[in-house]
Amino acid sequence: MQDAQKGNEKVFLLTSTAFPYIRDALDLLFLPSGVHYRFRYRRAWVPQEFLTKEGAKKLNGTNAIIVHIHTKKESEEAYKIHEFIPLREAKIDEVKMLGEFLWIRFVLGNWVHYHDATKAGKLNEYHEPTKKRVPKDYREYVSKIIFFVDNFDVETVPDDPTGENESIIKNWTQIATHIGNLEPHKDSIFTKILFIQDMNTKESISPTSFDGHITGYQLRGGRVYSIDIAQYYPGKEKITPFNLNLITSGDVTPIKGEAEVKGKYDILNFILDCRSTEKTLNTFMAFRVMQRTEYMISEPFFNLRIKGAWRTVALSLVLFGIGVILTNISTQLVEILAGKPVDVATVGAAVIGTISSTLGLFLLHKS
Repeated sequence: MQDAQKGNEKVFLLTSTAFPYIRDALDLLFLPSGVHYRFRYRRAWVPQEFLTKEGAKKLNGTNAIIVHIHTKKESEEAYKIHEFIPLREAKIDEVKMLGEFLWIRFVLGNWVHYHDATKAGKLNEYHEPTKKRVPKDYREYVSKIIFFVDNFDVETVPDDPTGENESIIKNWTQIATHIGNLEPHKDSIFTKILFIQDMNTKESISPTSFDGHITGYQLRGGRVYSIDIAQYYPGKEKITPFNLNLITSGDVTPIKGEAEVKGKYDILNFILDCRSTEKTLNTFMAFRVMQRTEYMISEPFFNLRIKGAWRTVALSLVLFGIGVILTNISTQLVEILAGKPVDVATVGAAVIGTISSTLGLFLLHKS
């Protein structure tokens, strides 16, 4: 932890309902914990202390709270803040000055836990505690949207990579419902990745870090994966159907690469085929809307690392081959020594051969 962050000090990272920043909230509700996201702040919205190279370094390694702010434009330069909606924890791991922008990358963490659904037209339970921690000059109108705060405590809950924890889905739905009731989000459709699951072993895959710098999903060659996405539309009007598409490189192939968004609630299912991947490779997958639509929906990008299947297959075949050889040798020795005391080495060879061939077959099946 950096010297700039002491005790219970955190960084507030604000993102508003003004276009194009409104899409940040859709992405933040889609993405799992453990993957990177980034904000790009114009210099005008950043306190002077962070606009130098040394100042920007103060943010590296700090814990953050991502806050969605409901704003309304009152004049060309004035945006009134109507509500503060904390969404998630994050850990900042890279900050750069890029011309007129401060670029901030962070790893997403736990969800803010909302105990009860917020009634339409009412402020959420964390609005007032959040507002009190915001510097006075930044509370009523958008001025600076990144700053350190002291003693801000909020209850959080971890993400669930299996998609089976109902309390996590309930909490997510409450957040999406409240945000969806805000006028700027009237055309927003909210999505959340529930799981990426190996269809053979039923193992759920959690995001990981590649080489300590890039985050994404590490999958295995020779496997097929199912991807489930929760979809929720809080709006009152009937949805005009459209498709969400799974896009990949040529190295991996979607078996089921399209899902129709058509109802208020749904689970969108995709299937990704990694069976032709023999060598380890880095690639990607992304979700995209390929047709014009009136709705806003997250279109995220994920890094993928596919671990080659050939090593497992080769090891399986070697073990099986050794097992067969040892079993045959021991069988021949038994025939030669028929009627004589059985040698311990002969029995040992038979046992080892049986175990080796069985393990080889098991690994070959699992691969």
